[in-house]
Amino acid sequence: MAVSTLPRTLSQTGMVVERHWQELASKRRLYTWLCFGLLAIALSGSLWFANETNSGKFFDRLPYFFGFIEDLVPRDGMEVVRAMFDLPSPYDDGSFKYNYPEGRLYLTDTIYVPEYFHKMLETLNIAILSTFIGVFFGFILSFLAAKNLVSSPWIRGPVRRVMELLRAFPEVVIAGFFLAILSLGPIPAIIAVAVHTIGALGKMFFEVVENADMRPEEGLRAAGETGSSGSGSASCRRSCRILPAIS
Repeated sequence: MAVSTLPRTLSQTGMVVERHWQELASKRRLYTWLCFGLLAIALSGSLWFANETNSGKFFDRLPYFFGFIEDLVPRDGMEVVRAMFDLPSPYDDGSFKYNYPEGRLYLTDTIYVPEYFHKMLETLNIAILSTFIGVFFGFILSFLAAKNLVSSPWIRGPVRRVMELLRAFPEVVIAGFFLAILSLGPIPAIIAVAVHTIGALGKMFFEVVENADMRPEEGLRAAGETGSSGSGSASCRRSCRILPAIS
């Protein structure tokens, strides 16, 4: 029969540790209840302020807080389709809720499409165009940032820093900056997405270029190829020769 070797009572040091742990646990419980009390006071004060600001109507309207969910429930199976394609509704009461002419884009005097459909196409075109711009310039900058193609750090370093700066800011920040200059429209969105895409894809592209197989280039140099001095035309020729290796 196995006999336990653990002492049945704590030693003097163990009792000190246990007492210290209980003191810390008591403080933690006290701080927790204090936080809950402060939260309850802040919540009660905010509700009182909301009620006083709304002339005592806040608590009267509180039961209708989730009333908007009832308005989202379709009355019949075709109501969603009528709302999507802006079709006449049998529930039309003459208000803008069922008939909103400003939300339509008229192709002719009688034929129109819902404005949100036009905005969706505009958003898709913004994404496609800005991505093409980002791919084009990012692809070009990647060759200038690759160490195996550009030996000069005075060219490679600034190009990399520029791409880091372009991808450091989110599209929302860039769009907000150009929005203040160019106002609302698709142009700020195109610039914002394109700028960030140039930095992000440029980094991916130059990493692929740096990991490319350079043995064909070394073979050309060993065979006496004379266009590898470091000039711009030589770098351009090396970039063109390396394309099959990275494709």
